[in-house]
Amino acid sequence: MIKHIFFDLDHTIWDFDRNAEETLHELYTHYELQKLGLTSAEDFITTYTENNHLLWAQYHVGSITKETLRSERFKKPLPSLGYRLNLCRSNLKKIM
Repeated sequence: MIKHIFFDLDHTIWDFDRNAEETLHELYTHYELQKLGLTSAEDFITTYTENNHLLWAQYHVGSITKETLRSERFKKPLPSLGYRLNLCRSNLKKIM
């Protein structure tokens, strides 16, 4: 029988934003995104986060599907950071 349910509305138990930032930094380093022309991990993380929030908002109102959210949150920030998607689609597939 369940006696307690915890809701982490203010991110005190799990800091989702910090976890995402650390993971994105690891992706930037592991996949050597600087070699693809992305200037810094911080720029990548900032641009990814902004786009991810916009995509989640679209998903919540039914404008996009979960599949679109999952793929576009990695693809969408790259062109604004100077990465041309048609050059290395195989590298992009590795991080999605």
